[in-house]
Amino acid sequence: MKKIILILSAVILTSCVTESRMYPRQYSLKNNSNQNIKLKFYLTSNNQLSNEIIINDNQIFTSGEIKFSKPHSTDPDYIVAVSEFSKGGDSLIVIYSDLKKSNFYIDFNGNFSAPIDRNPYRFGNYTDIGNDTFQFIFTEEDYNNSVDCGGNCD
Repeated sequence: MKKIILILSAVILTSCVTESRMYPRQYSLKNNSNQNIKLKFYLTSNNQLSNEIIINDNQIFTSGEIKFSKPHSTDPDYIVAVSEFSKGGDSLIVIYSDLKKSNFYIDFNGNFSAPIDRNPYRFGNYTDIGNDTFQFIFTEEDYNNSVDCGGNCD
């Protein structure tokens, strides 16, 4: 009987699974464009709006804490697909005070739309602001480089 109890104890102890380590991260979008912006995220495959965020000038939109099973990548071409922003969308239209707009996307092959150095889906365009928090900043230059839409950008 003792052998059975010892064997059962050994089986139970060796079958316990430890949880894998999780790596928390947080992402934020900061608006320093001197314009109020509207971010419209779409899913390209069906052209469906997945999320819309409005960020007033000098304001920040921050995701909640997101837990990943791997440490954050330092690869600048790592894809930032923060579901709290995009809700699954792979393309983004940034509308500046209903005057101008910019389009960004990430395709199925992991290619970023131009200008690649300003694409919010690309990790290399975020600044590490500490405590595993990364921030993308929309700037006045982004506004100046966007396309005039004649006041009808939606």
